[in-house]
Amino acid sequence: MDGSKGPSTSFYSVSMTPKRITDSFPPLIFFISFSTYLFTALPSTYWRDTPEFQTIGFLLDIAHPAGSPLYAMMAKLFTFIPIGSIAFKTTLVSAFFGAAVATLIYLILSVLLQQISTEDTAFDSSDGIRWIAFFATLVFSFSNALWENSNSTEVYAFQNFFTALFILILLKTDLFSKQSGPQNAGVFQLFFTLSFLYGLSLGAHAILILYLPLLLLLVYFVWLRPFSQDIFKTYALLFFFFLLGFSVYLYLPIRSSRNPFYNWGDPETLSNFLIHITDRKDASYHFSLPEPLLPQFLFYLKLLMENFSFLGILVAGIGLIYLVIKKEIKLLAMFALFYFPPFIFFVRYWRWNSAFIPTFLVVTLLLGIGIRFICKQCLMWQKRYAFNPNYIKVIWGLLGIQLCFLIWGHFKDNADENYWFTRDIYRTILNGVPHNSIIFMVNTGFGLSYLQQIEGFRPDVTLLSVVDFMQPRVFTKVEQAKYPHVVVPTTTREKLGPSFIKANINDHPIYWEPSFKYNKLVLDQLVPDGFFFRISTSPVTLDVETKQRSLNKFREQITRNTEFHDSEEKTFYWNILNGRGTYYFDQKNFKLALGYFEMARMLIPDDMWSLKMLGATHIQLGELEEAEKFYLEAMSVNKQDHEVYRDLGLLYFYKGKPEEAEKLLKKASDMDPTDFLTTFYFGVMEEEKGDIKKALFYFEKVLEGNPDFEDAKDKVNSLQQRMNS
Repeated sequence: MDGSKGPSTSFYSVSMTPKRITDSFPPLIFFISFSTYLFTALPSTYWRDTPEFQTIGFLLDIAHPAGSPLYAMMAKLFTFIPIGSIAFKTTLVSAFFGAAVATLIYLILSVLLQQISTEDTAFDSSDGIRWIAFFATLVFSFSNALWENSNSTEVYAFQNFFTALFILILLKTDLFSKQSGPQNAGVFQLFFTLSFLYGLSLGAHAILILYLPLLLLLVYFVWLRPFSQDIFKTYALLFFFFLLGFSVYLYLPIRSSRNPFYNWGDPETLSNFLIHITDRKDASYHFSLPEPLLPQFLFYLKLLMENFSFLGILVAGIGLIYLVIKKEIKLLAMFALFYFPPFIFFVRYWRWNSAFIPTFLVVTLLLGIGIRFICKQCLMWQKRYAFNPNYIKVIWGLLGIQLCFLIWGHFKDNADENYWFTRDIYRTILNGVPHNSIIFMVNTGFGLSYLQQIEGFRPDVTLLSVVDFMQPRVFTKVEQAKYPHVVVPTTTREKLGPSFIKANINDHPIYWEPSFKYNKLVLDQLVPDGFFFRISTSPVTLDVETKQRSLNKFREQITRNTEFHDSEEKTFYWNILNGRGTYYFDQKNFKLALGYFEMARMLIPDDMWSLKMLGATHIQLGELEEAEKFYLEAMSVNKQDHEVYRDLGLLYFYKGKPEEAEKLLKKASDMDPTDFLTTFYFGVMEEEKGDIKKALFYFEKVLEGNPDFEDAKDKVNSLQQRMNS
């Protein structure tokens, strides 16, 4: 090698790197990633959607909106692997595609770094580029975001396989158009392939639709508008290939016609099909602002730090600045396409890594660009100022040490190979009910159904979802053919729940999962019994012995109440504790309710529901100072929650601060004019002040929109009697 170039190549060590080593990087990355995910994979089921996807994959059922038909079919293929349990086989889907994502990231970085390289091969050797791509890819492979979604049965690794594939195709398209001309048929073949894969990818996860507006603009302004002579024909062909891929959604009506176990939304008709694929169930989240933005932004930054460290984010920032300075408009537009849509959509309310993986993918690409820039600058300075080349090795050493720290920290978070707790706790719940029981489920439905449908555990128990009775059009219809062991009355949706309980209560023990949202539906008939409630044949008044017996049984069933594997385990207990606390609160047993709410808050200290219920419970106990403390803490967590202003307003009224009370209630009313409790509290204040007519006006206004609100009825009757006396 020419001596003038000797110093500049020492960093990459091109002359000392056998060609076969860097050529083996793609399969090596796949092997490293897949082995890591495989040997840390969950051995059984898990929380949230995992048991649902395990069941969907085995039974070829219909998942929650928008259905994920491609994922269901892919998971089914993996269940034919002749080793391991069904749960483990479906987890292999995530491990395989997680490793595939990592491999695609390496290929993207190899193309990307080559594309932005100068013609000076001393600075940008192919081996040097591959080593940088290899390092940056390892950072992403061992990130919490990809790791935790590749060692459990989830859809996110499969979804982001397509995201990475789209980026690679766009890069290849740009490279091919530069080499052979934009009018070359190969360029349009790549676009048609992209269009087909995009339609197909929506069958993995419909959230990929977020890319569509910017993707159309990018393709149009960068490639089609400058060079294509027939835009309409081109878009017509693109649309055809998109529909060809999107036809995977025909799976939904076809499988729904077989009435599978999971038949979300019953999408056999066109209207039900559209409701399902547009996720009407969660429509309130699609275009709302359910959480204050600043805490959510800070939480996202926390996730970035956990996945990449401060050093990684700094280097990625350098990569971004480099692209801006170099005016790499196409690359910046492409990165914006895959970064901002999921970021803007999910930063409003999402609290997990999973939805932000596309943004982390872009950060990884910027990390690679940043490393390349730093390397190049160091080599230029070395050549210009002749400083010691060992300084460059120090930089590599620091990056390597940082990677080791990240891997070790993330290994401790994701070593799940011995985690059986989810399966064990669900088995405990099913073992805790008598033969031929019925269970109304809220949050445990996926896990209990997995045990029954996949492992064949407790087939005598009839499992029913509460929301199936409330919203059958977006969930699953309760039909006699599906539940042969019980009686399903023929009646209206509004009467189905009470009629079902009445028709089966004498022949089946019926249990109810604690829920702060749904307990009120059967409140008078609930008897605490372990984790769940038992529904009695008549209204129940609990004695002290029954309450204590229930509490003791509950404590016995919590086998790991001091150690928690992750936030999902905490959430499981949080739901149970708040459900029981709400039950005792509604039963006016405020001291017992307080104990449950305090335990729930210990699990998730900044949770709004626990803080508000602690405030409400202290009010009922006459402990106004304590109540104020919890409401003010809740307000500091979320200043957009009108319920905090409403309840704090009532509290200030009781504390003899009528002006502050009225101001807070007015603010709560402005934030949510439809909240009837705010109107009710205005009535309470006017009644206490002695203005009966004004109080009656507010209570009657409440009944106009909520005719079944008993407290308002009682107030109206009482005030009318006072006026007539």
